[in-house]
Amino acid sequence: SVATASLTAVLADFVSHVTYGAPGFIQAGALAAITHEHSEVAAMRDAYQERRDRFIVAIDKVPGLSAHKPAAGIFCMVDVRDTGFNGADFADQLLEQQMVSVLPGSAFAPELDGFVRVALTVPPEQLEEAAQRMGQLVRDRASLRDAAL
Repeated sequence: SVATASLTAVLADFVSHVTYGAPGFIQAGALAAITHEHSEVAAMRDAYQERRDRFIVAIDKVPGLSAHKPAAGIFCMVDVRDTGFNGADFADQLLEQQMVSVLPGSAFAPELDGFVRVALTVPPEQLEEAAQRMGQLVRDRASLRDAAL
C-alpha cells in the first residue's frame, strides 16, 4: 500500500461498507418500492411503454433498421447492420449529420457492434423525430453508395 497503515485501515473499512452490501435504510427503501404500488411508478411505466412503442413504430418504417422491443427499461437496441454501417460509425455519423446522439452497441460487448442503443428518456415526439433522422442518414448513405456505382 502507498498509504499509511492507519489510512489503509480506514479505507479498507470504507470500501467494505460501500462495495459488499447496501445499508439497511437503502434495503428498506428498495423493499418499499417493490412491494407497494405507487401511482407515480405506474405513470412512469406507462410513459416509457408509450415512448418505446412509438419509437419502434417509427423505426420499423426505416428500411435497413430494426429495433429490439424491450419488455421493460429505458433503452432500446437498434440493429443497423443492414445499412452498411457498424454501430460506432452509425452513431458518429448520426451525431455529426443529424444531431442525434446514440451509443454504439460495441460499448457493451463486441457482439453488439452492429447495434446502437437509444435512450427512451425524451418525449415520444422527439423519439419519432430521432427515428426519422436515423432514416435520413440511412437514405443519404444509400444515395452515396448508388452514386458511386
